[in-house]
Amino acid sequence: MSRFLLNGVILLALTIGGSVVGVTLSHLLVPQSRLALGVGFFMFPGALVAGLSLWWALAEFGEIFLFFKGVVISRSLKKSLVERKKTGRFGGRFVLILASEGVCLASGIIIALLSNQNALAVIGGYAGLGLIYGVIVFLLAGQGVFDEFL
Repeated sequence: MSRFLLNGVILLALTIGGSVVGVTLSHLLVPQSRLALGVGFFMFPGALVAGLSLWWALAEFGEIFLFFKGVVISRSLKKSLVERKKTGRFGGRFVLILASEGVCLASGIIIALLSNQNALAVIGGYAGLGLIYGVIVFLLAGQGVFDEFL
């Protein structure tokens, strides 16, 4: 199996599997709420999209910053472009964890407002799930899973 196809399967598993987990969890906590099902359906895919978007934006801003820093230091546009090819892309994968935590925490607050369960337990559970999902995505990004898609 080619690496591109494997990465596509992993991306589909993260989105579809995340939707299934989110819908199941929200249905268990708030069985009769369509809003809760919608929140659960979009929670993990939304966290993935938000994280990848923030990661890409951070990388682009970092590239622009390092490019202009190279132009100022070398006083030559051509020399700066050659230096940028040597150093590679700017990092910042940590935003994947932050985005996942933020989206899941917001989802947990919405579910807690709709649920009859203990609000702190629901919010804490969703925050924990966001952290776990964020770390998984962070580790996969470190392995280069999303490089072809960005």
